[in-house]
Amino acid sequence: MSGHPLQRYAEVLAAVGARPLSVMTQSEADCAIAGVVTGLRQLKTKRGDRMAVFSLEDEAAKVETVVFPEAFGRFGGMIADDAMLLVRGKYERDEDSSRLVASEITPLDVVRDRAVREVEIRLGGRGLARSGMHALAVVLERHAGDRRVSFVVEVPGNGHGLRVRAATARRIRPSDSFVRDVEAVCGAGSVVLK
Repeated sequence: MSGHPLQRYAEVLAAVGARPLSVMTQSEADCAIAGVVTGLRQLKTKRGDRMAVFSLEDEAAKVETVVFPEAFGRFGGMIADDAMLLVRGKYERDEDSSRLVASEITPLDVVRDRAVREVEIRLGGRGLARSGMHALAVVLERHAGDRRVSFVVEVPGNGHGLRVRAATARRIRPSDSFVRDVEAVCGAGSVVLK
């Protein structure tokens, strides 16, 4: 696998208004930032309430993220090292540092499930051998859901590719395991979530 794990969510994140840390140049009362949780520390306040502090890392930067007890009570179960999250909240920035105070947290697979309308699977110039097509059919069957599937066959010499809508009524659920399973058959980057 190449690239940052957030890349496969790029279109979905743009659709929900998530912004990369690289464009966050000043404090904002309400923004949405997606990233991977690292350095998670679960803490207790003086009153004994649970809260958390972690770094939220996107493709280019990271921001200290604070989840105070009220938000932790609602979203604490979603926070874990290496979790991919969309965090909405208050972005505070001064000359030396920045931090994000979380008001809402959503796992990226949930964001994707709400936003994805269609899944596109890109096949190389010669498509797949019969065994590959059978393996792909098994993957589609295993991940049944309610999203449309279309295939784009890359025809050599034609930079645009030939779009072929799936001739089946089969629909799928676009989970992380679905993407991994299709990429194991068709190659990295072969799944586009729309």
